[in-house]
Amino acid sequence: MNVVGIKTENIQKLVAVEFSPGDDVIVVTGKNGSGKSSLLDSIFFAITGKKVDDPVRHGEDRAEVVVDLGEYIVKRVWTQGGKVNRVEVSNSEGAVFKSPQAMLDKMVGAISFDPQAFQDMKSDKQYRMLAELVGVDFSEMDTDRKKLYDERTLLNSDLKNKRALLETADVPPEGAPTERVSASKLLAEKATLDEKHEAHTTWQNNLDEAVEDETIIKGQLETALEEVEKLREQMNVVNADILRFQESPIELVPQSEFDSIDGAIADIDNQNALFTEAEIARENINNLSKAADEAAILSHNRTIAINQIDDTRIDMLESVEMPLDGLTMENEQVIYNGTLMSQLSDGEALEVSTAIAMAMNPKLKVILIRRGSLLDHDMIKIVTDMIRKKGYQLWIELVGDPTEVSLHIEDGGVTQYGAHIAPPDPEETEPVDEPAPVE
Repeated sequence: MNVVGIKTENIQKLVAVEFSPGDDVIVVTGKNGSGKSSLLDSIFFAITGKKVDDPVRHGEDRAEVVVDLGEYIVKRVWTQGGKVNRVEVSNSEGAVFKSPQAMLDKMVGAISFDPQAFQDMKSDKQYRMLAELVGVDFSEMDTDRKKLYDERTLLNSDLKNKRALLETADVPPEGAPTERVSASKLLAEKATLDEKHEAHTTWQNNLDEAVEDETIIKGQLETALEEVEKLREQMNVVNADILRFQESPIELVPQSEFDSIDGAIADIDNQNALFTEAEIARENINNLSKAADEAAILSHNRTIAINQIDDTRIDMLESVEMPLDGLTMENEQVIYNGTLMSQLSDGEALEVSTAIAMAMNPKLKVILIRRGSLLDHDMIKIVTDMIRKKGYQLWIELVGDPTEVSLHIEDGGVTQYGAHIAPPDPEETEPVDEPAPVE
């Protein structure tokens, strides 16, 4: 459905304009302030019913727009300086529809007819609009993902802090004991050494005594032959004792061992203090390492959950039909051929916006470009090719002098009709009844 005819009176800077476009591209030219924007606004105001301040031309009491869509005729009238807004929608046979604005709203997309309006949006709004257009609802998914992302950010920050603390944590003093020094254990070891020393001393005393006895007995043998037999028997016993002691010697405990154990006993408080310091350092390092590992695991789990959401989003996007090949959505951004919408060239951004504007207006196939003077020849060709391929009608406003194909406006009126634009037939112009108020 295209605009096949338009009549507008006293809309903003327009005095009166009436014509029938005969082509799918209507170029509106004129100088700044001539009223060319008011012509495109007439179509927009009439169909969308958007509230606008001061739609009535200054000095007039009434403004009127009639847009012939072929299948329907839309008439909107503003009176009392624009405060009263009335609309009427009828079919080609003159039958008037009830709830006309509700009917029109069903024909018009969220960005109405202007693809540049999509370009002007912030990236998150572009993202939500495209998602709604292709029929995917990421709202719950985006909420979950944002929550996981924020949690992971906090966990990673905590992990970074823990690792920093771990790197600067006090290490155990060099040479510190690996276990607490036990006084009872050292005393027990000393007691064992004392027992060994006492046993050796006893053995040595016994040995010395036996040797002394041997000497005495030898002397007695020399002076008392009469006691030889008796002394020989005693000698045999003594010799047996000597042999027995010599065969089972008890080793003398070196003095160094006594010195070592005495030093350990004397230093027990220092050693235990070192152990306590080392134990605290080891426990702190262990706790920090454990906390860092736990934070890393939690962060990894959030990453897995985020990746699962992203994979689900990709699966959903692959199952829907985008208005343009190469168009997708990711991280609340619209992406075209791998490039963010905000980073596209002007031509690519216009191509995307035009495709979305057309997809949002499948019934009323009208595209309005108000800032056409910002587009170069190649960009205009992109839009023209797109609308012609899909059977849309393009209205484009350019600042400049008239051309062979343009509708040129000066001082609120048409001064030249383009080659494909039919001016009104005075004999067929009839007054139209006043429409009903907007519901």
